[in-house]
Amino acid sequence: MKKENDKFTELAEKRVTKALKDIRLIGNLASPNYKRTDYQIACIQQALENAVAECMARFEAHYKQDVETFSFDNYETDETGNDDIETIVHTD
Repeated sequence: MKKENDKFTELAEKRVTKALKDIRLIGNLASPNYKRTDYQIACIQQALENAVAECMARFEAHYKQDVETFSFDNYETDETGNDDIETIVHTD
């Protein structure tokens, strides 16, 4: 007998598994083989946190989804050009 939420369960398990795998792949960028800045790390963290917050908000209230492609160009530093972590602003 089919349960009412079988399709949700099937899709959620596949999609969350894929998202977790992709997040682990992003974590591989922490390897010493890659040169990166604190600013780049903070941009990635902010982008991921924003995406999770938007996802969870959709469960609380239905709203239009914006499609976003990650790019460091979507983030700005303060007016002085300072790229300290505290000064990152998402511009999208």
